[in-house]
Formats: sequence, structure tokens, C-alpha cells
Amino acid sequence: GSTVTDMGKNRTPFTLSSTSFNADRPQSFFLDGTDDHIVSTDAAFLKWQNWNQLSFTVVFKHLSAQGNTFDRVYIFDGRTTGGGNGIYGLFVDNASTQRELTLFYNTTSTNYEEPTITTYDFNEWYIYTFTFDKTSSTNNIRHYLNGVNVFNRSVTANSTTENSGSSVWIGRYSGGNYRFHGHIPYMSAYINTILTPEQAKQNYEALRWRFQ
Repeated sequence: GSTVTDMGKNRTPFTLSSTSFNADRPQSFFLDGTDDHIVSTDAAFLKWQNWNQLSFTVVFKHLSAQGNTFDRVYIFDGRTTGGGNGIYGLFVDNASTQRELTLFYNTTSTNYEEPTITTYDFNEWYIYTFTFDKTSSTNNIRHYLNGVNVFNRSVTANSTTENSGSSVWIGRYSGGNYRFHGHIPYMSAYINTILTPEQAKQNYEALRWRFQ
């Protein structure tokens, strides 16, 4: 498929697998929930073992539950080929009904899924940010939806387990299926930086005008 390069300092290449680009405003990548996804095999900097702090933002518009597996779809998967070691990512449970946005990650050597961060509606634009600080254990995971801090959690995340490879996936599970049907125009990651609530709000205000 076609290749696009991110605008960060790493200039990471991502391959579009069947994914189309919508040039009309707001410009976005469209994933059809059937066979579309985006993957980078050169994104080791995003791997669990390569950061202590992460601030991650994704803008999405979910159109339908088409492509779900067991009523789950993935927006982002930070693994290479599935499995449970050194993992994190973002999925949606009950995609056909409540659409429960959920962060999953690895604490010690155990898989862990956040409680539902929020529910949301189809056909609406959402700007979601999470911050994850492994160096702290008090409110060290914070979630923001459209600039509002909607959920916090305190965890001890001292895993040194490595997730092999350097691939990350957008719009599907790393092992296949669980496909997202909708638009994803923007993703960003601040490595070893934690956005403050004020900065998360500021970033939301800078982005939202594109999707009104």
C-alpha cells in the first residue's frame, strides 16, 4: 500500500493497507471496517519498554460496528503480533451498543484493562488524550475527552517486560480482525512528557476547529 510519514522528529513511515484518504475537510484516513488498517514496522519508540511517560492523542469518528470481533474494535494496538507481554493500546467494547472506550496495558507481568473511560455516539468527532506516567503511582493515568478530564486511575506500572518487534497498528488488532470502521485524521505521541490538564485542554482547542 501507500506510505505516509509522520510529522514528528522520528519521521516514522506508516503503510496504508487498503486505507483511503479523504481530502475533503476535515481531511482524514477512512477505514472501512473490512480490510483497512495502518501499520508502522519502524515505531520502536512507541513500544512499552521505550518510555516512562507517554501523552497520546487520537481524533476519531466511529461510523458503525462493522468489522467488530466479539463486539470489540481496536483504534490502536502497540503490540507487534498480539500476545500479552509489554502491551498497551486502545479498543472499544460493546461496539454495537454502548461503545465503551477502554485503555489496556501491562502492569507487572499481568494484562490489565482499564474500566470504561467513557461511552460515546456514532457519527460524532472525538478528541481523546491519555497520559500515562510510570514513574508515579498516584493518578498516573489520566483520560481527557474533548478537553475534559473524564477519568483518572492510580496504578503501579513497573513492568520491564519487553514487547518484541517495532510494529504498531491503527484500526485493527495486531493479530488481525477487530477492525475499526470510521475516520482517524490525527494521532500524536509525546514520549517522556506528561501533558498537564491545561495543556490537554489547549491541544483540544487547537484541534477542534477542524472538526466543527
